[in-house]
Amino acid sequence: MSLSHLLVAIVLFLLIVNVIFRLKILRKYNKLSNKQINIEPGLLFDRKKMKAYAEKHYPEYAEEIEDFRKSLNALIQLGIWGLLIIVVVFLLIKYVA
Repeated sequence: MSLSHLLVAIVLFLLIVNVIFRLKILRKYNKLSNKQINIEPGLLFDRKKMKAYAEKHYPEYAEEIEDFRKSLNALIQLGIWGLLIIVVVFLLIKYVA
């Protein structure tokens, strides 16, 4: 198996995982949206502020909101790591092979 085949396999794997994560996040978002829960986008990346906001405004849904925040952060980390892996494999193909 050559490095280019490895790159294709990695890209397909990351694409499938990305789609699965996005579907999970959309389901969670729809559940929160149906419950009329509005979250400010800036709070999604600050765990402490988000927790305080959720406990103040939506104490009964604080756990669901935290789960949504964690899923969104995991998707972002997956995207960053996936891009780095693809770039490293591409550079290996370009300069080593």
